[in-house]
Amino acid sequence: MVDIYPLGLCKEVNSEKKITLVGNVDGTFDRGVLLADTTGKCRVLEVPKNVTGLIEVWGDVNRNNEIVARGFTTFTDVNFDFESHIQIIEYMRKFKDLN
Repeated sequence: MVDIYPLGLCKEVNSEKKITLVGNVDGTFDRGVLLADTTGKCRVLEVPKNVTGLIEVWGDVNRNNEIVARGFTTFTDVNFDFESHIQIIEYMRKFKDLN
């Protein structure tokens, strides 16, 4: 089950494995994951355990009026490394392929 938070809310999730996603309309990446819709909801995805803190995801609006994530910025300064960054991107791509 996916936890839902209001779009734009920057709130920590009470779990080592999860990060809050914050939507922002600004398409810069060419691949991403379905993040939110026009009801103002966004999804929390599971990420590697060693990535903690907040993440902001941005994207654009598709023909179904859904906000599609195109990239992200992390606000993590503890135990964050490049390999985890790649894992998040791959997870997002898999999530998109399932929807």
